[in-house]
Amino acid sequence: MKKIGLLLVAILLAIGIGGSARAQSGCAALYYGNVLTAAQWNNCFQQKQDTLGFTPLNTNGGYMRGALGFTGDAPGLSSCGTAPSISGNNFGGTITTGTGSPTGCTMTFANGGWSGAPKCIVSWRTRPATANYAVSTTAITLTQTGTSSAVIDYYCFPTQ
Repeated sequence: MKKIGLLLVAILLAIGIGGSARAQSGCAALYYGNVLTAAQWNNCFQQKQDTLGFTPLNTNGGYMRGALGFTGDAPGLSSCGTAPSISGNNFGGTITTGTGSPTGCTMTFANGGWSGAPKCIVSWRTRPATANYAVSTTAITLTQTGTSSAVIDYYCFPTQ
């Protein structure tokens, strides 16, 4: 009789009746009372990547398809002539210098700028006789032959 009782207990435990209840998460380490280590959490997250519906882009490279948009506050302008304007953000946009034939313009990045000097491409739509620019963590400084209402496009990307 004792052997039958032990056999019954063994069978019940083997099929999961009477054992602790586990969440149906796909991660065996997730159950009441268990405190997971960092490695266990990482393992659980790796198992759940299929629920995203896509493979995330990793830091080692990959391809992104479709339009890539950036949002953010507009940078500030100074020493750009009378009534200059800007549309865009720290990542890219268009500057229109003001009237009065300014020979320079400083675009100060919004929110304190970048942690490291970004890589920027700056292009005058109608290039004056001289047109140069310098990039820092906080601003793009433009110098040009005095030109009113110059239209300048810029695109900036963070460096690693």
